[in-house]
Amino acid sequence: MGSKRTECETPGLGGRRWPSNDLEFVGLCPLCRSTASQTLYERLEDRNFFTAPGSWDLHRCTECGLVRLDPRPSRETIAAAYASYYTHSQASRPDLFSSRLRRALTHGYLNARYGYNFSPTFRVGAYLLPIFPGRRRRSVRQIRHLPKPRRTAHLLDVGCGNGEFLQVMRAGGWLVEGIESDPRAVEVARGSGLEVHQGSFPNPDLESARFDAVTLNHVLEHLHDPIAALREAFRILKPGGLLSITTPNLNSAGHRHFGRHWLHLDPPRHLTIFDSGTLRLALERCCFSSREVAPNPLTRWTYAASAAIAAGIDPFEPGFPFPRILRVRARWAGARAVVRRADAEELAVVARKPESRSS
Repeated sequence: MGSKRTECETPGLGGRRWPSNDLEFVGLCPLCRSTASQTLYERLEDRNFFTAPGSWDLHRCTECGLVRLDPRPSRETIAAAYASYYTHSQASRPDLFSSRLRRALTHGYLNARYGYNFSPTFRVGAYLLPIFPGRRRRSVRQIRHLPKPRRTAHLLDVGCGNGEFLQVMRAGGWLVEGIESDPRAVEVARGSGLEVHQGSFPNPDLESARFDAVTLNHVLEHLHDPIAALREAFRILKPGGLLSITTPNLNSAGHRHFGRHWLHLDPPRHLTIFDSGTLRLALERCCFSSREVAPNPLTRWTYAASAAIAAGIDPFEPGFPFPRILRVRARWAGARAVVRRADAEELAVVARKPESRSS
């Protein structure tokens, strides 16, 4: 187990500290409930958004391998870590790519492969995109690997932020809702005419067996109890409903290269970090059947941002001089991730709630 040092003893960014009475100690692995762990990193700081004071420790469970932040901000105080989060900006229009030609090619592929009716469309995209795996993966990531439903279907996006994804799926024929804890992001999403609930997840106000699909795109790692969230998704899904999850991959090439400077550690907002084994185990324990799908490797962006963090520079500041050697390594890692999903920067899974026995 890691030490029980609190932030009142160790200064963080600018000598500021996260108040010690606003911290909670976990002690148990959220997945397997083991108390056995090893310290993975000590004294991490918020080098992504520079808003959360204090320093933070990550621990890896020696039984199942799940990584957790411990201690961590409490549920009541963690909102302070999102003061400058990117979901506060206005959602853009639901264009999958800025170029009209690229957008039309993407629509042609998604319409042919996943049954959508996006427009404008260029049908040859159904044949061109499979030739370019990176472009194909980026396009499919926009719909989170969900096919268009054959009937009227409801989708819930957990942690919907400013609602950009909901706009895309609404254009694709889904009846969409979102849930978001950040009031500023909720205001932005509602300003786009979206139905968004402000609150946490799990949420007892959500109706059981209401949704045909639930999505958690880079959300699971932010939740204090990710296993309870998966059980909640199971409860609110209809039999046969789909759960789409993307989350950072602890075993990625980027993490192996950058270590404590890896972008997706993101303390103290990322409370748990999965690898393919721990995510599969979590879904099995919550009664889902799952299949891994090809993720977007995200390698170049992750390498550039992680290099900025290592240099003490804002990773979201444009114009960082990305070293040539890292560009080469990023290209190589991205190409390898096309074949070896275990090296990708994110995990992508589509899980299914079993059909009811009476069906």
